[in-house]
Amino acid sequence: MYRYTSVRIRVLGMGAEHPYTCGILIQELEEGHIVETSFIPHVSQDEAAVRRFAERCTREQLAPAKLLEALEAAFPDAATTFR
Repeated sequence: MYRYTSVRIRVLGMGAEHPYTCGILIQELEEGHIVETSFIPHVSQDEAAVRRFAERCTREQLAPAKLLEALEAAFPDAATTFR
């Protein structure tokens, strides 16, 4: 099972207008234990959008190999930061 979670990150050096960004934590679970963890930082400053995206990925059990493609489709303005 895969669990996707939005993570709010405080970014140092950014102006007071945008001191936070959101990333996605990906956890693979087997028999209730975390066996692998990955993290994609700086997905978007739109915390609600990242949370909804992570919830949908968990619900649909998106394979982590397909995550970059899904991120590029969901957040086209930030697509260049994912590669």
